[in-house]
Amino acid sequence: MVDIQTLSVVIAAASVVVGVITFIMNSRKEAKMREDQQIIQRFQGYGLDYTRSLIEIMRAEFDDEEDFNRKYGIRVNPEFVSRWNYIFSTYNIAGISMKKGADPDIIFQLYPRGSSINLWEKYLPMTKRYRETTTNPLHGEHFEFLYKEARKRHPEIQRAEVEMDTPRFKGR
Repeated sequence: MVDIQTLSVVIAAASVVVGVITFIMNSRKEAKMREDQQIIQRFQGYGLDYTRSLIEIMRAEFDDEEDFNRKYGIRVNPEFVSRWNYIFSTYNIAGISMKKGADPDIIFQLYPRGSSINLWEKYLPMTKRYRETTTNPLHGEHFEFLYKEARKRHPEIQRAEVEMDTPRFKGR
């Protein structure tokens, strides 16, 4: 026959185990929800300035790195460079968040795959040059991570064709 005292000790121990498991599961769920909320709150702060900056750098037209520097270099167009740095830093932060385990679905809802791919590919020559001239081979590494994840998930996305890509500009 089972002793009532032994039975109550077993039930108490089982209750503690169930309580600990429930606590761990709830803690993980709450941490994930907090992280997702932080990502969304961070994005909400970008607003109109973010949108204007993104549009401006997406619309920038240049033939090559030299043409880019002539039109948009820091000495001739510091406003553009500040917007460019702002957007690239924003996408870099998104890459950091994803690398640290943020939900990729949320990241790619806030920072569309097409934008990640188009921006990275459009400005890759300038990023490479910056890495070389500053001896900072890791410049933009988190944005690059974001780009590679977007590219893996959606290899069908092509860089948006701009007027520079047309035959009229190919010979320049």
